Amino acid sequence: MITDRTEADVTLAKTEVKNIWKGEEPTQAYFDGLKGCYTIADINRVESAVDTVQSELNAMGYIIDLETKTDWTHQDVFKQSDETRYINNISVLREVIEVFESTPTAPDTYKYYSKANDIEQIIVDLLQLIELIKKTWYYSNEIYSGEV
Repeated sequence: MITDRTEADVTLAKTEVKNIWKGEEPTQAYFDGLKGCYTIADINRVESAVDTVQSELNAMGYIIDLETKTDWTHQDVFKQSDETRYINNISVLREVIEVFESTPTAPDTYKYYSKANDIEQIIVDLLQLIELIKKTWYYSNEIYSGEV
């Protein structure tokens, strides 16, 4: 997950795209991946992570039924309804279990680098919390219920 995008990443991405449109060759930064662009790879990564969090929480007894799409291509059109669903999924997941005080609130868009960071930080925090919850089962003897 990417949680450290900056304004400098956005500026670099804009410069790279502008230069490519002018017919210039892309720099190595372009081939290394531009964190300042929110691409289909970002959407697929987040959608896949939402699937993972949902599956983990469902396995723990939380009933969550979110719709995701993890096979976006460059030919697909990310419609307003897709954006609404995408953002709503993050909001729903964030509310399922108690989160860290530092966990960002669910944003209403992904279109600013700080909001994109927040989306992915929420997922990172949820995955960390799920692992912590799993560890507490053992220590509270729920794995060996009734054992003497």
